[in-house]
Amino acid sequence: MIIQPTSSCDCAYSCSTTQNEEAEPCDALSAGNLTLNESLLSIVKEKQYYRYGSTDLVMRELSPLLHNPDFIPYYKKWKFMIDHEFGSIINVSLSLFANKLAELSCGSISEKKLFLSVISRIKLNVPFVKTRSITTSFISSKIEKAVRFYAGKEVGNVINTGSNNYGNLRTIILRKARSALLEENNISKLIKYISNMICEFHEKKQYKEYFENKFSSHFDAKKTPFAEFTDLYCSHMEEDTDILSKSIDILHNIGQNEECCMSFAFSTFLGNTMFYHEAKVLNSILIHATDDLIISLKELLYSGKVEIFGENDKTTPYPCSTIFGERETGNKNPYSNELKKFFFDAQEYLKGIIEKFLLSNDVVIIDRDKIATCDKYFRDEIVRSSLRYLRLELHSCIKI
Repeated sequence: MIIQPTSSCDCAYSCSTTQNEEAEPCDALSAGNLTLNESLLSIVKEKQYYRYGSTDLVMRELSPLLHNPDFIPYYKKWKFMIDHEFGSIINVSLSLFANKLAELSCGSISEKKLFLSVISRIKLNVPFVKTRSITTSFISSKIEKAVRFYAGKEVGNVINTGSNNYGNLRTIILRKARSALLEENNISKLIKYISNMICEFHEKKQYKEYFENKFSSHFDAKKTPFAEFTDLYCSHMEEDTDILSKSIDILHNIGQNEECCMSFAFSTFLGNTMFYHEAKVLNSILIHATDDLIISLKELLYSGKVEIFGENDKTTPYPCSTIFGERETGNKNPYSNELKKFFFDAQEYLKGIIEKFLLSNDVVIIDRDKIATCDKYFRDEIVRSSLRYLRLELHSCIKI
């Protein structure tokens, strides 16, 4: 049973799983309106990646073609899931609003497209964005922290005994994670936090002022037809009564996903899954080293002492194939020998400090669904992915 919070607020937010009838799209649209409706829905879809959270934006920046999360230096799969779940919820809400906007009699097609384009891109989907933030913070403090405590104790016991047997670790993590996610007291607290936020926002009538401030750089939300569009959007947001149930559903979905439960204790570093502490340290090593090398590269380029491109010298000890692959950069021009040397030395430097950390610490990893101590094969994978990240970051500094 889910305990509903007691509140003096009379906002109509409940854990009903049915969609508000008033938010259903109209079936009797004219041919012209149907075209407009489809056009508006395409805007919602086009802008959806802006609403999937910071992890997704980083992934698209680092892997624009493949959208591969393995290119992200550090992330947690449970947070990735929350971002996508709430992104999908916002997509549904915006699609329903697009239907309403298409049916509105005032405003031109171009004005409606502009309005929807703005609210689709920037974070105006309150209370969804705030609810996502509350849910993420709650899970991090109440659930992840507890799981890490018990997982850390087990890892410490295994290392101290020298057994290298992590057979119980998966069981401990899954049991503690699912127990905490489904604990009635935790669910009730999360419902209370979200409900209070929603009610406070509605009671203070902050929607219109908030939206008008956000819209100011795009259009005047106080003038027709944008004033009518804003009123419609405010009403639409107030009518969505499913946000609580959807948030609790996300909690249950995380509990049913084994990878998400394991990610409370195991984070992902460039596609390699390892115990959260070591993943965090490796991420810090990678980012700091890369930042320092980028500064050095920029100083070298700005000095004018080196050429960017040179001849394809097959006798050089720094062949271009060891610096950049064409698939990574799309660049067929060979770099100068001076730059090749810089890139080669940069990779050797990063490789050295990462290997030193891996060889000096007991790094617990998940490899092909097995929990074990990091071996040579996994170390090589970590180094390889780290050097790939460095190459891409260095190449991005060179304006071709």
